[in-house]
Amino acid sequence: MLLRTRITLIVALGFLALIATFWGASIVRDRLEEARTSDIAISGQSALWREIVTVQVAELDQRLGRIVESSPVRLALALNDRSGILAALSDLGVGPDSALSFEVVAADREILFSAGLAAGRSILDAGSLDRAQAGERIGGLRSTAADQVMVVATRVVNLQNAGRAVVVLGRDVSSAVQRFSASTQSAATLLTLRDRIAATTDAALWARAAPVVAPRQALYERIELAPLTYSVVNVPVEDINGGVIGGLVSLKDTTAAWAAASLLRSWAIGLGVVLLLIGVIGVNGFLWYSFRPLEDAIDVLQALSRGDTSVTLERTGKDEIGRIAEAVVGLRGNVQALAESRRQRDRVRRRQETVISRELKALADALDASDREEVMALLQSGEQQEHDDELRRVARVLHDLSRRIVEQYTRLSAMVVELREALITKTKLAGLQQELEIARQVQLAILPKEFSPDPRVTVDGSMTPAREVGGDFYDYFLIDKSTLGFASARRPAACAALTICWRWKTSRCCS
Repeated sequence: MLLRTRITLIVALGFLALIATFWGASIVRDRLEEARTSDIAISGQSALWREIVTVQVAELDQRLGRIVESSPVRLALALNDRSGILAALSDLGVGPDSALSFEVVAADREILFSAGLAAGRSILDAGSLDRAQAGERIGGLRSTAADQVMVVATRVVNLQNAGRAVVVLGRDVSSAVQRFSASTQSAATLLTLRDRIAATTDAALWARAAPVVAPRQALYERIELAPLTYSVVNVPVEDINGGVIGGLVSLKDTTAAWAAASLLRSWAIGLGVVLLLIGVIGVNGFLWYSFRPLEDAIDVLQALSRGDTSVTLERTGKDEIGRIAEAVVGLRGNVQALAESRRQRDRVRRRQETVISRELKALADALDASDREEVMALLQSGEQQEHDDELRRVARVLHDLSRRIVEQYTRLSAMVVELREALITKTKLAGLQQELEIARQVQLAILPKEFSPDPRVTVDGSMTPAREVGGDFYDYFLIDKSTLGFASARRPAACAALTICWRWKTSRCCS
């Protein structure tokens, strides 16, 4: 795999990791935003609900104040005139059709009067009645049945015949739920702890959605009801004693917001993919353009490794790759110079080897015939071995030739010594021969040369020595006129021939 491709893959993986990081960060941000929105929605709706309940309690308290201060009501209560009480309440807007409940409870918790939705049963519990009897104004929500919740307010009044009594005014929670629904622009439903619907603004939507809600726990989630998307918020609802009596659930259509968020997310994903492709293509193109000098430099290096110095490099640059290309250009020039220098050295070496071979042949001619033939054969065998190193071959031949020359020189030295000794011996022999010749001449000089001293006598004599000089001697002479004397000497061990012949008148002797 090319380096450019690996870098492109690394950059692509980096882009993917960056996009995944942004995507994960956006998911975390969305979850944090959703949690923050959940907190805001829950706290906002809880505050809104408390405000609505507070407003309704204030309205009930104002109306309850008018009722308590009404003389007809107080008189009818003192007389225990039920019809009079109803008539007085009707004049004050608290009638059967007003969705209000009115109740008067004595100090002994006996209901003195009851009218409205809660007629026949006590609106307040014993604890609340005791607090109210103590002078505390009670206001808030009160669950009067499994599926009924009311907004109540209390006042204390002193009756002539009943003493201290608690007056309770209550309203069904439906109006508060409707106000909440209008304020939040959502479908609101109040659930009791037994999952009963105490009030709702859209029963059909609630039946369709059927969200799983725990009334005691705050909740924020999103549900899909094709083709719409709803956000579900549950707010725990407290009663006048501070305990939870149910949950206020709102269903709000957030299709447009979620669609916009989904569209934005889709656009973000698409834009990320497009940027990824553009980045990868751009990086690949940039790397291709930037790595061209490096690829050309690699081609030049590969050609140089094959011994081809004809490949040139045209692209260079100012960055690191350009500097590498310039270095390769310089290397190519050095390689060319080195190759030329090597060719020059090869030519010079071949000429030197030729000269050395010629000189070796000339030097081999100085050897004797057998050595010269062996050296010439070694030179010719070396010339036929083209794969062998020429200098090594010449060195081998020179070593053999020097060995032979040394051997021949040794032989010649020995011969010169022998010749010198022979010359000395010859000189001595020549002197000896000369001395022997002189001795021979001296010996021959003392022998008689003429053998006819007297005509009457005929004498012949000769001596032939075995070597240059002999040890014999002869001579003759006339003792008197009639007497001829001879003298002869011979070495006993001499090897010589001595012959003397003489004749006296008619006599003849030869010894």
